[in-house]
Amino acid sequence: MCSAWAVSSDCLVAVAAGALMVGASIGGVCAQSTAAIEAEAQKEGAVVWYSAMRSEHIELIAEQFRLDFPKIKIETIFLTSPEVAARVIMEQRGRRFNADIISGPSASISQLKLQKKLTAFTLPAELRKQHLDGASDPQGYWAVQYVLSYPITYNTQMVAAQGLAPPRSFEDLTASKWQGKFAISQEYYDWYQGLADYLGRDKARALAQRLAANKPLIRATSSTILQLLEAGEYAATFHSFGYAANEEKAKGKPVDFINAEPLVATMQTGAIALNPPHPNAAKLFQMWMASTEMQQFVVSKLGRISTHKAVANIESVWNPKRDKIVLLDPDKQVRTSREFQDEYRSIFGIASATSHR
Repeated sequence: MCSAWAVSSDCLVAVAAGALMVGASIGGVCAQSTAAIEAEAQKEGAVVWYSAMRSEHIELIAEQFRLDFPKIKIETIFLTSPEVAARVIMEQRGRRFNADIISGPSASISQLKLQKKLTAFTLPAELRKQHLDGASDPQGYWAVQYVLSYPITYNTQMVAAQGLAPPRSFEDLTASKWQGKFAISQEYYDWYQGLADYLGRDKARALAQRLAANKPLIRATSSTILQLLEAGEYAATFHSFGYAANEEKAKGKPVDFINAEPLVATMQTGAIALNPPHPNAAKLFQMWMASTEMQQFVVSKLGRISTHKAVANIESVWNPKRDKIVLLDPDKQVRTSREFQDEYRSIFGIASATSHR
């Protein structure tokens, strides 16, 4: 096991009366110290991780887990975002309980929570306090792994060629000179949910209507939108993830981005499945992913945003002293998804709904 995790784990155990107690039980087992969880996880010897993220990033995280916990075999199952909830629900209906950890978009994980397909496990209080508010479920069903932001991204060559100033706000894109020159996703109504959380429903609707009046092009997913932006099909978008725009800029592609106010962000969360085969290994994985070392890992190696207060984020992607970030509440996302999806589609004239990523 690497020394960084060992020190972090020992520090957790040393808190308060000499042993930090986990705040919730799993499968009826009494609360355990962090050291006891790790010891039992070593005995279980395995953890099965269902994950929707880039396959190469899954393997980077898995390899680090193997280095930190060489006695625990980690099995990774790659899924697309729409497959996460569907596969777990299908398996559990058939009384198959294969997964220990499930990672995916926060709305998908919250859907599993609301359908009682997850097991509650509250992270240790000292670990929770190291993260921003809203980074873990109050009931213990999920914890953030990283954050995905929605900046305004633009094609630097097209903006220059067309005599446009780089857009610095959503309001900039309502100007007549931007008509037909930016694109939105047909799927990302969660951006609209975040806008409404920050501005209030009426102001968010009015802003979205002004944007819609400028006839944005309607495209599909974030990666497709970014590719078409680079190809020069349009000059700007606010539906490409910040980390991806930053990666492409670093490669020398003609893109740049600005974190407009508000910077709407959605979370990638992890949860423990219902009836996990390796419950202690699952708990250990959750704590490990939330630790300072692994949160710095997801920033440094994956380029994502961390909610950990001690982690140095990539300032261009998110600077907490500058950018007013709006973290979407996953349970609220699920409860209000239909009404926001319908309103978003109506405002922007999108004919049919597609599955949320």
